[in-house]
Amino acid sequence: MNNERIKKLKELIEDDPSDPFPLYGLAMELVKESPERAIPTFERLLNNFPDYLPTYYQAALILLEIGHTEKAKIVLENGVKLAEKARELKTKNELQMQLNNLDD
Repeated sequence: MNNERIKKLKELIEDDPSDPFPLYGLAMELVKESPERAIPTFERLLNNFPDYLPTYYQAALILLEIGHTEKAKIVLENGVKLAEKARELKTKNELQMQLNNLDD
């Protein structure tokens, strides 16, 4: 984990709390240290920026990694709906593929 990078991301979040990108970057940095530690940041992203599509795939992967399969399934289902609404077909297919893998 890069403490300097985390510090900078937190500053960016404080400077512009309406921008989801630094918060997403923080979540991805926290994953490197501990997936469990990143979960609250992903939850914050999903709650505060529900239209920020990149969150869904990464949050679901982390939830799966720590054994929260049902929560991951819900995140993936919501991501598929959002991607379809946004006409992001590539992202929709990636999310759907991950969701289908859960059913196998």
